[in-house]
Amino acid sequence: LDDRLLLAYAKTNPVSINGLAMFRLAHGATAQPFAPDSELVATAIHAAKQCELRLAAVDIARLQDGHTKVIEVNSGVMLEHYARLSKQHHAQAFSLYDTIIARMFDM
Repeated sequence: LDDRLLLAYAKTNPVSINGLAMFRLAHGATAQPFAPDSELVATAIHAAKQCELRLAAVDIARLQDGHTKVIEVNSGVMLEHYARLSKQHHAQAFSLYDTIIARMFDM
């Protein structure tokens, strides 16, 4: 949001669907705490700016060779499945939505 990282997590334990590893929380993957390095944060912010988005959810993959790739840029956030994982995740999602709404009204 506005060139600031609000939440980062790693998606783990993918579910195999037709032989393809799906890292979607809605399909059963899990979210683990993750502290991105400055390169990943800069990559996410750059991706959002290139899409001219004030708010974005950016999925980034770090490849085995160490390179990073932007997989997807979403023009919003959807934390329903994230919030259901634990009370801590629920509190983080609530706080994030509260921050977004406050920024909408410059509060």
